[in-house]
Amino acid sequence: MTLRFRIRKLLKRSADAALMVLTAEQHLKIALLYEKAAADRLGVPPQQRAAFARKAKWFRMKARIRAKMEAVTSLAAHIEMTRLEEGARAEALVDAACIEDVRPGNGAAHPSPVNGAAIRLGEADAAPATPRYRSIAERIAATRTVKA
Repeated sequence: MTLRFRIRKLLKRSADAALMVLTAEQHLKIALLYEKAAADRLGVPPQQRAAFARKAKWFRMKARIRAKMEAVTSLAAHIEMTRLEEGARAEALVDAACIEDVRPGNGAAHPSPVNGAAIRLGEADAAPATPRYRSIAERIAATRTVKA
């Protein structure tokens, strides 16, 4: 066994040789360095220049792959943030509907304890006060208890 193989084997055993995760920009910088080394005709022998050119090609390919992966993850994060924002807007609309002091327009019974009767003093024909719910689950539970 060569010394290089023994060192690699020891590092793998001790779990110090974890794979590095580089960004697309870092892969591209490495590729550019290998391309620069491959272009040096004076100080580098032809076989070594060919090896540097292959490594440059390899790192350019890895940079393209990593860029696509980063684009997918950023798109997924953007979609998730959009969903959360839409959910927050919908919840705000539901909260606003709960706060409004308006009788339902579809003829449904109001989920208040007095089932649509005016609660304010001196306002017999006024719309009922709507209770405020913390979540949709509380609102559904209140509706079910009124129906029962």
